[in-house]
Amino acid sequence: MMNKQEMIEAMMAFFETGQEIYGVCPCCSEIFRVSEMQIFYGKEPPVDWLGRLRDREGKLEESKKLFEQDKKRIIEKAIEQSLAIRIGKTLEHIAPIIPQLGHHPSDVRALFNPIDYVAFNGMFEKKDIDNISFIEIKTGKSSLTTIQRRIRDAINDGRVEWKLYNITDLIEDELKRSNQDSRILKDFM
Repeated sequence: MMNKQEMIEAMMAFFETGQEIYGVCPCCSEIFRVSEMQIFYGKEPPVDWLGRLRDREGKLEESKKLFEQDKKRIIEKAIEQSLAIRIGKTLEHIAPIIPQLGHHPSDVRALFNPIDYVAFNGMFEKKDIDNISFIEIKTGKSSLTTIQRRIRDAINDGRVEWKLYNITDLIEDELKRSNQDSRILKDFM
């Protein structure tokens, strides 16, 4: 009579050599070759290359799911930010008509870059200039860019000047320097 250990070894030997014996998994209904089964007694089966591969596949699938979730969240955030920027830009364009800004819309001229507007206050109603305002419109939590801060500082420090150029004189001077006939310019003036 065989002892328990010998019986287990005999069963294991039988199943390992049975290449044409198949089984059906009671959990997933997958068909498998019995000879490919890992037979063990007692504790968890020893981890072999197939077990490690399946663990890695499981981790990979989990990583893929997390990646897809992150990707979806990032895309949604990008769309949200893009929409906020577009709304902000639209609001910047209609800002001169908002009475709370304190400028008559006809006094305001658009630049949009590097600052949004210049207002010649009093120009429309008084036909005179009370003062000139440089206007930057922001939405949400946006702040001045570096160049906008520098423009603001130059204005606040009084580093602003008026220049008048006569384009005809400038072109004639350039034509004279390059030995061109300045009569060409007369046809356009």
